[in-house]
Amino acid sequence: METYNPQIAGTDSSVSSDPSHEVLTINEVQKHYFQGKISKDKLYSEVRMGKIPHLRVGSKILFRRTTLDSWFKDREINSLKR
Repeated sequence: METYNPQIAGTDSSVSSDPSHEVLTINEVQKHYFQGKISKDKLYSEVRMGKIPHLRVGSKILFRRTTLDSWFKDREINSLKR
């Protein structure tokens, strides 16, 4: 279960300086992690299927940077084991 994150709610600017609490939007994930090589529609589809770790706050889909970093690292390691 995700814990309350004041940065998401926009109530505490001190949290934003801690990278472990950095939260990204779907546009930021598409740009920074996939360099625009995956369409937003494909990214939304992967999220709906539960293939990419994310959290929802109301209608917003958000991603914790540290979680995505770990997810990518695990996928790289698993691809090398084949």
